[in-house]
Amino acid sequence: MAQFRMMTILLFVCLSLCFTVAQSELKCMNSPCKTSAECMSSCCYIYDRKGVVGRCILSTYNSCFGPNNGNKCYSSDECNSGCCKISKPTELATCVPKLEGQKCLGPEDGNLCFTSDECKSGCCYSIYISWIVPECVPKRNKNECFGSDYGDLCYLGNQCESRCCLKKGFAFFAKTGRCARRAAEDKACSNMNSHLSEHCPCEDGLKCAYSAPGTWKGFCKKPGSANK
Repeated sequence: MAQFRMMTILLFVCLSLCFTVAQSELKCMNSPCKTSAECMSSCCYIYDRKGVVGRCILSTYNSCFGPNNGNKCYSSDECNSGCCKISKPTELATCVPKLEGQKCLGPEDGNLCFTSDECKSGCCYSIYISWIVPECVPKRNKNECFGSDYGDLCYLGNQCESRCCLKKGFAFFAKTGRCARRAAEDKACSNMNSHLSEHCPCEDGLKCAYSAPGTWKGFCKKPGSANK
């Protein structure tokens, strides 16, 4: 009986040590990551999808990345199922079970896409860009493909190198915009740059100063001069 009790204690200690080692291999908050499985919080947020660079954040942000079904993703090869799907252009995609006939993200013609560099053809586009999720299509006109350079079509701020997808004019129902340069000093700005914006975030070294709490537009100022 004593021998059995000793073996049970040893087994418990071994399991505890294994769990501790496994936990120590997981990354802490703000550590670089590529998938949520690497993080203690089980949540990796990708902020530079071209370089696939992310940070471990709290899972309450609900923007965690793959590879399991239901996790956010940018391409199908990030998912265990082999299928990353978007249902609306203004939303990020999620890993889903791969079903026959279902369209997953790129890179062949006819597949869904976020930006043109995901497509072998070099062009991500939809004729009905206001309502239909774009697809990889044969390259016809570079100016009408979704990209990341200034002037390219976009519907998410993080598609653009500048992190700014600017609406054309002030069209309230606009679904797409163009990648635009960041706002210069004393120009109108907004920090809300994840989707379509009416104003871009400020250039590096400048701060978007709002005239009053809760306002949607500010002006780019140098740090220390925001209240002057």
